[in-house]
Amino acid sequence: MPAGPAVLKFARGLPPSKQFGERLRLLVIQGPEKGACFSLIGDTAYIGRDGCQISLNDGNVSKRHAEVHWTEEGYVVKDLGSSNGILVNGDKVPSATLKNGDLLMIGLTVLEVYSAGQTTRNDRPLLPATARRPVAALA
Repeated sequence: MPAGPAVLKFARGLPPSKQFGERLRLLVIQGPEKGACFSLIGDTAYIGRDGCQISLNDGNVSKRHAEVHWTEEGYVVKDLGSSNGILVNGDKVPSATLKNGDLLMIGLTVLEVYSAGQTTRNDRPLLPATARRPVAALA
């Protein structure tokens, strides 16, 4: 029997209730996909451009930019040697455990992290202006 999907994508906003098997939600709050929500239900998902489970239409995102995988502590995001890296709450990191309310920046796209079934936003501001600039120029 084939495995089910690792990610469900909703075109506009957070679904009102927890989706079957959902563990984490990523809501795009800045970038070309603004308003889209990715509901993670599998153990591992890749973030990048076409061909990734979490596909972002952002020229500053690498083809396979980052991996999100399930651990006992929750989902961990890990940079996969991308050109621009990943930022969590404004800090460039090689990897980080994601928590409700965290802001994950990949390319010029900012995703707000929600625990499974959560629809409440934190009052945390967007990333500081210095963190909104690309970390490296793409050739």
